[in-house]
Amino acid sequence: YAVKRVKTMLLIRAVAKQENLIVTDEELQSETETMLALYGKDSEMQERIRSDDGQNYIRGIARNKKVIALLRGKVQ
Repeated sequence: YAVKRVKTMLLIRAVAKQENLIVTDEELQSETETMLALYGKDSEMQERIRSDDGQNYIRGIARNKKVIALLRGKVQ
């Protein structure tokens, strides 16, 4: 299962790079606000979300969403 996850991650990164898919600051902000709302009053999670690592993680999620949307659009 781990090998499949790594292969999927590498494929998503390759598609994002080939298609020049980037996450804008506005998209990152929107995703961050969504995550912050999910964790409400959990100050520890809010701190993690706002950290550099948290922002990189959220940027990755947003990029993955873009790749999946792109692939779905090409398949349909």
